[in-house]
Parts: sequence; C-alpha cells; structure tokens
Amino acid sequence: MSVFDKLSYQTALALYLFGLTPISEGASMDVENAHSAGEVSIDMALRQIHRLRVKRRDISFSGTGLSVGRSNGEGSINRNTVNEDFIHAENMMYWAGVVFDTSSSMTRGCPSILCSGVFGFEEEPVFRLMKARVQLFHESTEAWRQNGFVPTSHDTLYIVHRASTWKGYVWKIIGALREAINHGYGESIITRLQILIREAVNRFDRTFKPLLAACEKHILFLSRDARLCYYLLQLHYHMGLVLLCRLAVSIERRDIVPDFDAVRRESVHAIFSTISFGLSCQVALSKDRAQRGRELSSLISLDPYPHHILASLQLATDVLLLYLKQDEIAQDTFDSFCRIAFDTLDELPQCLQSVQRVKKLLGDTLNTSMYPLDTSPDISSEPAEDVLGTLRRQQPRQVIPTENQVSREGIFSEEPSSGVAGSNQLASSFTGIDDAGYACLAETLFAGPSVVLSTRS
Repeated sequence: MSVFDKLSYQTALALYLFGLTPISEGASMDVENAHSAGEVSIDMALRQIHRLRVKRRDISFSGTGLSVGRSNGEGSINRNTVNEDFIHAENMMYWAGVVFDTSSSMTRGCPSILCSGVFGFEEEPVFRLMKARVQLFHESTEAWRQNGFVPTSHDTLYIVHRASTWKGYVWKIIGALREAINHGYGESIITRLQILIREAVNRFDRTFKPLLAACEKHILFLSRDARLCYYLLQLHYHMGLVLLCRLAVSIERRDIVPDFDAVRRESVHAIFSTISFGLSCQVALSKDRAQRGRELSSLISLDPYPHHILASLQLATDVLLLYLKQDEIAQDTFDSFCRIAFDTLDELPQCLQSVQRVKKLLGDTLNTSMYPLDTSPDISSEPAEDVLGTLRRQQPRQVIPTENQVSREGIFSEEPSSGVAGSNQLASSFTGIDDAGYACLAETLFAGPSVVLSTRS
C-alpha cells in the first residue's frame, strides 16, 4: 500500500511493471485467482499520471523557456525551471499511459482514465495531433501513391510509424463505441461514432494501404526491424477491425462497420497471412556473424505482445467457424488455418497460463464445432480429444524452435522512434489478459458489452 500512497512517476512505472508481470503456469492458486491484480495496478498507474499532470496545471510558457510554480498568495509566483530531460521523460510516461488507456477501453470496454471518452476525445491535443500528422503524411507521400516507388527499410519504418499512429486513433474510436454501448447512449451518439469509424477506415485505406502493399512486395529485402514493425502493424490493426465487427454483431448493428462482410473477411485473412509470415520469417538476433546461422528466431517468438496474437487467433477462429458452417470455406482450408493457429501457439512461451488456456479453449471449440461438420474419413475417424495431434500430424512444422521465445524490450519497443512519434505506441498497447493478472480471455477481451442494446427503433 505504501507504493499507492507515493505520488511519483517512479510509482506509476512500478505499477505498470507489476501489472504486466506474467503469471507462470506453475503459479499458486492464490496468485492464479488474483485476476484483478494487474487490472487494478494498471488503472492506478494511469491515475497516478493523471494526478501528476493535474498537479502541474499552472505550467507557464515564456519566450525563454518553460517554468512551473505556484502562487505565494501575494500575486507573485515561485518559478522552477523544468529541463528538457524531465519534459521528455514525462511525455514518454504520458504516451505510455495513452497506450494502456486506449487499449483498455477498446478490449475491456472500460471507461478511459487518462483520456476523454465518448465526449471530448476528438478535441484532445493527443488525438488532434495524430490527425494532423497523418494529414501531413498523406500530402507528403502523394507522389509515392501516384507514381509508385521501391521502399527501403527506412521508408517502410516511416510508413509503419505513421500508420501505427492512425491505428491508435481507430482503436480509440472503437473504445468510445464500446463505452457508448455500455452506457446506453442514444442513436445520435452511435451515429456520430459510426461516421468517425467510416472516415478512419477510409483514411487508412486511402493513405496507407497502397504504401503498405508496396512494402509487402519487397518485404524480404527489408531489415529485421522493418519486417517486425510491419508485422506488428498488420496484426494489430486487423485485430481491431475484427473486434469491431464482433461488437457490431453483438448489438445487431452491422451497419456501424462500412462494408461489413468485406472488412471482416479481409481482416481475418490478413491476420492469418500476417501470422503465417511471422512464423516463416526467421531473423538473427546475434551481431556475431558466426552465431547468426545458429540463433534464428521467428517474428512470432520475438513479438513483445504475445497476448495480441492470442486475441487475434481467437477472434479470427470464431469467424472461420462461422464461414465453415455457412459453407463459405472448404474443410481443408479450415484445417490449414487451424494448423497455422496451433503452430503459432507452439511458438509462444509455453510457461504462460494464457497460452495454455487458449490452446485448451481452441481445442475444445474445434472438438465441439468442427467434427460434426467434417465428413472426411481421415479426420472423422479420430477421437475428438485427438484433434490437436491430428491437425499437427497433417503438416510438418516449418518453424525452427528457439529458446528466445519473447523479446521484452520495454513498453516502447514496438515503435523505436522518438519525439512525437511516441503516439504510435497506441498500436502496441497491452490488453487485459491473464499474463497481466486479468481474468481469462473469454471473460475479458472477448466478453460482450455489459449492456447489449439495439439502438434501432
């Protein structure tokens, strides 16, 4: 409790780290059942940052620098110079807070703590800055879209960083929509958010999609960092869209998502294509040339946010099961998707409870949903409990196992840029999962809105 009482950025960082500490598979029952510990820690960290920023509300600007102080009651102000290092560190903590706040509101439907919610977020400086920077990017890259270009690693990182900025804005709108549904706001609010969603998706398609398509054509020529950032962007953006589609279905408002069927189908395909690329793309971490050929790791094993992989797999698999029942995809196609899913789960850290839980959840789902639809003799003759082994035996693993399962490079590791580009971290936020001390995925990330409403008359 002494940590909670001390108001400082060190306290906020400590709470962040505690909330993100993974729960191993061998944890005691008391720790395993402490589902709210991580959630409370993250929320308290956000409140700490909010209080610290409010405490400096009397900040003053002048032509010579930045100062802060409080009135002594006689009209004068005691000013203390704030150096650039402090401002930079404070901005980093703020961007990290925006990351957690936006992710929490989108995935768990929780009200925002650090940022405004449904009302006012469009006018907040951080989101206005996002829109302004993306508009400038669109204007400066018009020649690339019109004439085509061959992207370098530097170009790809530049494109991905700006696209990640816009992805964060899309996530914020999805979080605002969940808040509006949970609180039962009227049709006018839903309509306004529907317009924002359509504009945000159209902006991504017009500004970034052609450039990312060009990067994809040359992806194998790019550096390790460029490939990893490209992989993270594609996975996280389309995960958000599939989550949005699931939300729209839960409230019987598919019209919220523009061109619903096409967006959902494209996003599910993009998730599995991206994950498949992450499995097959092997990169060397060692700078020693003699060791590079021996120490290869897939992008999946290097992903600093494995919970996003778990979320994407669960969301996409649910849609695939629906497609299979509606005969929109063939059984062998579905089996191929399943092999990708379980190969990916095998590549993730096996010591994490969430990985084992998702394995069991997907296995149970396939046992109950896939076999009644499967009439092929080689599969239907197998016992239901052997579904995982059957799928794995049908295709050999192509991914080289590695001991380096996850790279923990800190909360800013997804976007290695500096300055204002820290807003890109919205795309790399940590969602509510077991590894962060939350309840199981089925009870948090994929839970339906607390109030399911249909705003149509």
